[in-house]
Amino acid sequence: MPDALDLVVEVADMMAVFAAQRLARIDAMRRDALADAARDGRELTEVIERGIRLELAAALRITEHAAADLLSRAEALVHRYPTVLAALGRAVITERHAEILVDGLELI
Repeated sequence: MPDALDLVVEVADMMAVFAAQRLARIDAMRRDALADAARDGRELTEVIERGIRLELAAALRITEHAAADLLSRAEALVHRYPTVLAALGRAVITERHAEILVDGLELI
């Protein structure tokens, strides 16, 4: 029988797995929106990107700044640090660990 701590760890692991999935889906959403804009011939990428941020912010009930951070982190993990995203998806690390790794690696 799992004890109380085991149950807490189980939930923490699920949160890491869900965080990895959320970040992958956020990046896919961003890429789809940019591809749609390009297909429609819209060249105002900055306006399109702000629209993506605002849509994500509204959907997740977060600030535009927080949405920008999520979009940036998602892009970094999916495209530049997939090993970190995979570790998060296996609950080897937490979302906070992934944030710290991305922030540190982006400074290099």
